[in-house]
Amino acid sequence: MAAVFQFPYVMGLPLLPSRRLIAIDAGSHAIKIILAERFGKSVRVLRQESINLRDEGLLSAEEIGPALAAILQDMGDHPVALALPQNLPLSNILDLTDGSKAVKQMIEAETHKNRDLRDSPVVYDFARLQPFGRHQNAFLVTLCKENDILEQITRLSLLKEDVCEVVAPANVLATAYQATTNPSGHVAIADIGASGTLVTLCVGGQAVHAASFPIGGNLFSETLATTRNCSVEAAEALKQTTNLLTGSARVQALAAVVDAWRDELKRAIEGWLSENPELKLSLSSIRLVLSGGGAEQPGLIEFLNEDGGLTFERWPDDNVPGVQTMPRQFNIAYGAALQALGAVAQSASLLPAVLREDWGKRRVHQHLLTGIFAVLIATIILLALGTAQKFTAANRKEVLMEQAKLALEKAEQTALLRRNLTDNYERLRPVLRKGQQTLDTLKTLSLLEQSRTNRNLWYVLFADQPSYFASRTTNLFQHQRPAFNGTTNMLPQRSGFIAELCINQEGEAMRQTLGQVVGELKQSSMFSNVDTLPSDLRRDMAQTDVILPGRHFALSLELVSSDFAPVPLEEKPAATNSTPPLVRGTKGTATTK
Repeated sequence: MAAVFQFPYVMGLPLLPSRRLIAIDAGSHAIKIILAERFGKSVRVLRQESINLRDEGLLSAEEIGPALAAILQDMGDHPVALALPQNLPLSNILDLTDGSKAVKQMIEAETHKNRDLRDSPVVYDFARLQPFGRHQNAFLVTLCKENDILEQITRLSLLKEDVCEVVAPANVLATAYQATTNPSGHVAIADIGASGTLVTLCVGGQAVHAASFPIGGNLFSETLATTRNCSVEAAEALKQTTNLLTGSARVQALAAVVDAWRDELKRAIEGWLSENPELKLSLSSIRLVLSGGGAEQPGLIEFLNEDGGLTFERWPDDNVPGVQTMPRQFNIAYGAALQALGAVAQSASLLPAVLREDWGKRRVHQHLLTGIFAVLIATIILLALGTAQKFTAANRKEVLMEQAKLALEKAEQTALLRRNLTDNYERLRPVLRKGQQTLDTLKTLSLLEQSRTNRNLWYVLFADQPSYFASRTTNLFQHQRPAFNGTTNMLPQRSGFIAELCINQEGEAMRQTLGQVVGELKQSSMFSNVDTLPSDLRRDMAQTDVILPGRHFALSLELVSSDFAPVPLEEKPAATNSTPPLVRGTKGTATTK
């Protein structure tokens, strides 16, 4: 089957996902070259060139080769698809039942029958056809002598090029027509070349027959040159610019040659129709489409249509989406590019075995390069993703570092402000504490004064607890006080006062009065506890002349925590919401009454 072109090289690397190749139509009068590219399902022609062998005097392979090589080198390093001259390949339809094995056997049998094919190995290929007429399991077989193919490759100096495909012109002519327009009905395509005409018959949208006959543009030009007594080149130029077939400028000799060409075309088509009578087709039911450089002659279509039995039309100019319309002389080269690029289903390859094997090795090499290229791209993508992630992480780290630095600076500023605030507070705290202590003393004295109202009692001593329990105390009501050993029964210093009183009552009445005084004092929110002081903790500080033995009591008045505690030197855990209270009243004075 047809060789499948893969990926071309661009700067030593396979081009993905587009595919490019160079298609060559090796005509006898001109060589047409196009550079085509397939991207997805779309095929477009990037460049087209033509070498006129007669005008440039290129006759031998030594002359043709350098001119063609210069164009190929300018187009780039791409594989080459070659369309053979129309007189070399043969096409035929075979009905088979045993698949490709039977195809090979029947082709070998046909080869032995044809004397012209015995002197060289035969290159063949086949394409399955849709059932039509009596052909229910039909194959279109295309074959050519291998020596003829290699001779054409040598003639064009393509031995050093990457020849990836060799095709028959009749097959690719149908391919180009089917790709250029939406084929319908039955069509006969006549490609008028320089030395002959190639005919491809399409039934139901598929090529079923190919033929050729040796009447083409050269005979038209030579006839006109003889009639006008001018050179062939001048006749060719005149033929391309002037309508010489209809109207007053009609050249009868040229018209007679065109009539002969039309008769040969009829015979080529009618011969196949007579071999397939079950199709019940007539010549008038087949559209005749003209292609090639000879079809550009002015007035040709009008002259041919004067015969009412036939309908001739030019190669369509409308496009199918994704397909590019080409000048008519490049139709065969365009069809070769479509087949080599795998854009058509029905195809046949005439690539010789030696070139097929070489191209297969190149394809394996290209597959390896493509795989390596894909791995390289994947590696680059992964490296780019990894680099992007690292760059993002580095940026994030830098942002976090800046945030941490800013937070540290703010923490240092906060610590400095806290130290300044603490220093200011510590300077004010003794004054505030003294003021609080004075206020507590005055409020306590006021409460004690109120507790005497309507009661038969009097207070004989009032002192702050630190002074009361200290080794040295001062009586507020008497400057001279007895010595006192404070090391005995020492009570830890507390924030509060000691008040001693005498109750001028006895028994149960005395105890009730004492309880009432303690109860009233407890109701004050400034005391956390009010209770009588045990006898072992009492100090002998009051004057004896104001004391009633047995009716002398001491009250311990403990104040609530101070609001002016010192700030701790170290930070406390966040869960600690309260500050340890400072013991009020460190060293003060005692009063006696």
